[in-house]
Amino acid sequence: MCANRANSAGNLKLDWTTKLRGVASGTDTDAASPFARACRTLLRTRQTCSCLTMVLFRDPNGSLRWFGVFAETTARRLLYFPGFSESYRYIRTEHRGARSEVHLLVDHLALEDDLNHWAIVSGDSEKEQRIDQTIPLGQKRVLWFGMTTKGPKFLRPVRASNIARELVRGVPTEVQNGLVRATRSASVEVITIDTPRAAPYQQALHFAVIVGNQSSPLYRGRVLAIPDEPGPFVRSQPLSPIAYESRNHRVVLSGTTHALQVATVWVPADMVGSVGFTCPGRIPFHTKISRKLTTAIKSLRLLLARRPESSRGFERNSLGVDSQHTDAPTTQQLNCWVKPPTVLPITKPPLRFAVGSPDGASSNSWVLQVKKTGDVYISCRDSFQDWKVSLHASGRWRLGLTSEAIRERPQLLPVGADRAWDKWSPPPDHAEKVVFAFQIVFPSRDLFLTPAHREGDKALVFVEPHPNPAMMTVISVCIVPSLDPVVFDKIEPVAGILAVIPLDITRSVQLLANYEDASGFEGFWDETTAKLKERATASGHGESLPEDLLVLVNGIREGGIRWVGASLLNGGSTIPELN
Repeated sequence: MCANRANSAGNLKLDWTTKLRGVASGTDTDAASPFARACRTLLRTRQTCSCLTMVLFRDPNGSLRWFGVFAETTARRLLYFPGFSESYRYIRTEHRGARSEVHLLVDHLALEDDLNHWAIVSGDSEKEQRIDQTIPLGQKRVLWFGMTTKGPKFLRPVRASNIARELVRGVPTEVQNGLVRATRSASVEVITIDTPRAAPYQQALHFAVIVGNQSSPLYRGRVLAIPDEPGPFVRSQPLSPIAYESRNHRVVLSGTTHALQVATVWVPADMVGSVGFTCPGRIPFHTKISRKLTTAIKSLRLLLARRPESSRGFERNSLGVDSQHTDAPTTQQLNCWVKPPTVLPITKPPLRFAVGSPDGASSNSWVLQVKKTGDVYISCRDSFQDWKVSLHASGRWRLGLTSEAIRERPQLLPVGADRAWDKWSPPPDHAEKVVFAFQIVFPSRDLFLTPAHREGDKALVFVEPHPNPAMMTVISVCIVPSLDPVVFDKIEPVAGILAVIPLDITRSVQLLANYEDASGFEGFWDETTAKLKERATASGHGESLPEDLLVLVNGIREGGIRWVGASLLNGGSTIPELN
């Protein structure tokens, strides 16, 4: 199906014949292409190659895209060079709730000759991110990995000719000759998949790679390393594994004892990132064939190399505004800074957030926590740590002082008084609709903290305030009877979804941000602070109120929505700098 040749000048060239339908015209000389990366890596690491196999994917439009290049070295290591359309510079891992980051340029995946352990290897050096073991599938087969993308566009188009520009000076002759032979005899496999029943943009494209030998039968089971929900990859609830319609493709590695199988499937789920690897790890032998078999014990999310604008280690994200609303604010997107760099919305608690910018003025920082019981807690991380909101799964919702604060300072609560300032319950039809459980308001004129006050802050999401001082940012805590990001059509325009955190298999808590006119809050604030000053003066403390006194106020908005806001009592713009 293809003709190959090696140039004497040190360039390796791969030509595709016209028999291959769907190949784009032109020549691909990009060093990021899987063919170029395979040749460059094998030459640089001086690994003698026994075979080279090009695996292509035919997308629903009939065009050919790279799934990647497989190579087997004479040391019997299997290498896979993914056919990404973009470069990825670091890996974010999640393992049983623990997250970590490894900074490396993703080049290829390497499976050891024992077929048990594998790693993601950097293209910059020999740095590796070692992964858990593969899953044995019986009959001398193992499930190597699952790879999920948001769609075909994240795989690189195949062009008529591919060239790997490499200087081979200093590379042993046997390595050069081995690569030339492997390139000349490179085999080509094309895998296809049925168009999903739903539109492709509503589906994630998933590949599962299984390694066996030439005599291993085709695997037709349901253990395909499909990303589970809730997880770091997908926002929505995938269907039962039995509903997946996968296609299986045998990929023979010429001249070796290994054979590959690539299973393809459209997963009905909305991904959080662009590309993800699902690493199954070990699963107990007694686990039943059910949805649990597809659960990812260890997952990897790859983030694009082209990083957004950043500030002091924060990554900038832009969240779009629903433009169908005629009353949407002038600013048609809401920007966020995130540290560590993370794709929004957040899917794992806790979520720490503030309104402002990393290098400028900001509000207090707040934290949203979700317990395994489904209980949700919102509290202030700095100035008002004695206070919190409790949204219990039982329907008992509370706002008031914490039990820890009462134990440490009993004088905060008069004898016989209830530490809960307010008690309420979700509406009777809450199981069928989005409930605005709580809101925090941040007027743009009242961002009083400076970077000096935030030294040592942990992971944080900064929501950019509206540029108009007459506006305010509202952060809404919503309980949603779905795991999908909520879509609004008849309520206030929502600028962005900061978090979608599952509460159980059918519900989630979602953190939403939008802009509103601040005039209503400011009137309430002026009235409240005037009363507070009157009370302080009547008690003889009016003259001693500090300039930097922060006050927390709370109230009930139309529709029974509880809210809080914090501001400087004396109307100053910022708290004095720390010494």
